[in-house]
Amino acid sequence: MDNFRLQEEAGTRTELNWLFHSTLYRDANRPILMAELRSLYDKLERYVRASLALDAGEPIRSNIGHVGILEAFRRRDADAAAQLTRAHVLEAGASLVTYIHTNRPSGG
Repeated sequence: MDNFRLQEEAGTRTELNWLFHSTLYRDANRPILMAELRSLYDKLERYVRASLALDAGEPIRSNIGHVGILEAFRRRDADAAAQLTRAHVLEAGASLVTYIHTNRPSGG
């Protein structure tokens, strides 16, 4: 039951994460970029969900990153928003790569 709850919470957090990022990117009026981002997100979603289900510290790190990005957007500081978003995405990517390598089935 706990495993199910963790998976369900990770699914909700994954959806909220996409909603946060897509809301910010949508106003750039770049439909092709949005389609590519959505496609990439859809391909990685199962790994992100699994990673979030196992990493209890991730919501705190992710939320801190989101707060900084949102504050930069509110200040209309495009350079800071871009820098914070890049750092946030790279950190999330590194975390995901670590998760995949750590949980890779042996012998393959």
